[in-house]
Amino acid sequence: RIIVQFTKDFTERYNAALTGMMNQTEYRRAYRTRHKRIEIVCECEEYDLLKNSARKHGRKLSPFILECAFSYLHEGFILPDEQAVSELKRELRRWGNNLNQIAYHANRTQQVSASDIAATIRLVQTLESRVDQLYREPKSLRKAIGEEIQKDPQLIPRIRFLLDQFDK
Repeated sequence: RIIVQFTKDFTERYNAALTGMMNQTEYRRAYRTRHKRIEIVCECEEYDLLKNSARKHGRKLSPFILECAFSYLHEGFILPDEQAVSELKRELRRWGNNLNQIAYHANRTQQVSASDIAATIRLVQTLESRVDQLYREPKSLRKAIGEEIQKDPQLIPRIRFLLDQFDK
């Protein structure tokens, strides 16, 4: 993370903007102080690849590019892989079924026990934990490549070939 200390003047302008006491020009000046624009030029095929990858991961293009860039800069972490997302979706469906069973039981008996409530709370907490883990502990690039090599040992010569292309 990048930590920037702001002057008292900036903090006052920013707080005024939040409370609506600032005119549009001052708000824009405060916004530009906190945010910087960058422009990336790429070929159409590269743009399409980035756009499709962002869509595949359910992200907008700009945040996706920033995540990829910072992933590269910070140890090569990548976005959650499809397998982990698919596993989480299966778990969500199972938890949904469990919650439906609890709701059905509560409606049928017109009673909700403390154990039913505790079970529901545990399900929600487990769900939160799994989602948090998936996004806070992304798979490293090294681990992802290692798993793919285990699935297909012929991937090693192909990777070497690609790396050799960069040495030329």
